Amino acid sequence: MRAAWSLQQRIMLAFGGLTLFICTLFVLLAMAMMYSLEDTFFERMLAEEGEHQQQAAQAGQAAPAPLRRFISLHADASSFPPDLAAAHAAHPSRRELAGEQGRHYHLLRLEQPQQWLVAEVSRQLEVRPQRAAILWNLGLMCGVLLLLSLSLGWWLARQAVRPLARLDQALREAPPGTEPPIALQSFPRNELGRLAATLKAAWQRNKAFSEREQQFGRDASHELRTPLAVIANSAELLQARGDLPAHAEAPLARIREACRSMTQTVQSLLALARELEQLPPPRRYRLLALVLQALELQRSAALARAEPAPPFELDIDPALELIGQPEVLAVILNNLLANAAQHAPGALVRLRWADGELWVENEGPGLASGGSGERQASAGLGLGLSIVQRLCERHGLGYRRMGKQEGGWVRVALRL
Repeated sequence: MRAAWSLQQRIMLAFGGLTLFICTLFVLLAMAMMYSLEDTFFERMLAEEGEHQQQAAQAGQAAPAPLRRFISLHADASSFPPDLAAAHAAHPSRRELAGEQGRHYHLLRLEQPQQWLVAEVSRQLEVRPQRAAILWNLGLMCGVLLLLSLSLGWWLARQAVRPLARLDQALREAPPGTEPPIALQSFPRNELGRLAATLKAAWQRNKAFSEREQQFGRDASHELRTPLAVIANSAELLQARGDLPAHAEAPLARIREACRSMTQTVQSLLALARELEQLPPPRRYRLLALVLQALELQRSAALARAEPAPPFELDIDPALELIGQPEVLAVILNNLLANAAQHAPGALVRLRWADGELWVENEGPGLASGGSGERQASAGLGLGLSIVQRLCERHGLGYRRMGKQEGGWVRVALRL
């Protein structure tokens, strides 16, 4: 894609374009004025000759010889030079005609006496023979003006863009998570100064909001994990006793499943709220081992619910290794598998690696696409898929979700 023009280049281009337009208009007007003045000079000479001929006719004298050598007197158009006669026959209303071999004529029709005055002015022309030199001089002048205009535009653009460049540099070079060093006193008190103040205030507001959100996430994590752990341990202790009545087994299983689901939700939300810089650095891991851990968690959850373990089908190379953050992928896989188990219990789930993507497919009904899916998520259905999508966007992973395809499969593709 072609690079965009900088603001400084655009200002220079505007100055240069305006100067070039004015210079071109000036050259055209100057040439038109010179041609017009030259024609006016010849027309005045013909008018003087016409007055000279009319005065002689009024005095009853014979037609005198023209005052100038290049003016001739003709009784009618039949006595015109051949090239002038042909041009006059083609354009009888014109009073300025071009002949052959560079000849140029001006005509004047006299009524008293009835005759034509013809001025062949090819040797008296000044503009046409020097047209190339005139255009060269005008072009040279326009070139000088264009250079001056571009220089002025560059200087003005540099002065105007310099504060904006400082602001851009301060924003780009500031380390992540730190406030950009925007010194408001170094900016002029105009639109740029107000923009710098607005950006500084917006960054401070966003920083305060982010700090409150992170603090809330840490507090919520601490406050939720402890009671969840207590509830889960108590449920396990109760379930380990052999004297529990039969009707208490199902409620205890539901309690343990709810604790597991809440723990997974807390981990997912914390993964969303955590800054990228707080995550461990990317490292190499085996994808199959991570998938097997997630499947084991789902098997344990199914046993806690007194349900049969969901059937799985794997098509992943055991030697496949990736570089990334397995902690984030583990949370994503747990949400995808838990979502499949919740909405399609007992349905086959297939995990396969193809063309750089991890496909998670199940034969369940899935959720409706579009707005209905969002409404279900807000009601507590399909929240796993919403968290998966947001986690993928947060950590730069590709995410594609498709509805029922051939064979009734619902598919989610993760580009790792």
